[in-house]
Amino acid sequence: MRRFTEEEKRTAVNLYFEENLTSQQVVDRLGYPTRQCLEGWLRKDNRYNEGSFRHGFYPVSLKREAIRLRHEGGLAIKEIAERLGVKIKARFATGLKNSRKKEIWV
Repeated sequence: MRRFTEEEKRTAVNLYFEENLTSQQVVDRLGYPTRQCLEGWLRKDNRYNEGSFRHGFYPVSLKREAIRLRHEGGLAIKEIAERLGVKIKARFATGLKNSRKKEIWV
């Protein structure tokens, strides 16, 4: 199993927070680590707990925009996913369906 330097970890974690990417998008862009490994690093970062980043699949900013589009724009989930560049996944669709205005699913 490959060990990553602190610089590599910091680069991946900062990319997640600063560019509002999903954990999978960070992995795809950098070519490392696995999504699960990155999510472990994210949970250790103080910024992770500041914004209800419970699982790290989608950044809070993306969730907020999805909820805004759903409740204020009345858009369908498929259209929201397309606009935000998210593949429709069960967690995204379920979270959005169950959300109330300005609430973030985790």
